[in-house]
Amino acid sequence: MRGIRRKEKEIENKHEMISILESVQFITIAMSLNNEPYLVTLSHGYDRKKNCIYFHCAQEGKKVDILRENNVVWGQAFVHHGYVDGSCDHLYA
Repeated sequence: MRGIRRKEKEIENKHEMISILESVQFITIAMSLNNEPYLVTLSHGYDRKKNCIYFHCAQEGKKVDILRENNVVWGQAFVHHGYVDGSCDHLYA
């Protein structure tokens, strides 16, 4: 897989990653089944001792069906920095 294009935006520090996971309200996970993508935004919990992300879901349903067939997922935590003055009206990390 190709690396991030804008290296200045990449977060490599594990402590910073953990801080983000503990502070953001939602994460988005992306899954795929039969070459069909499925993304869902979820509330979550992060267990620092187990280095594990938890999210609530039913014991049956689309997410569980996909994960049973293909447990490879991608995740994103969205950090919102609010509005800023200047050349950009909105700032995201």
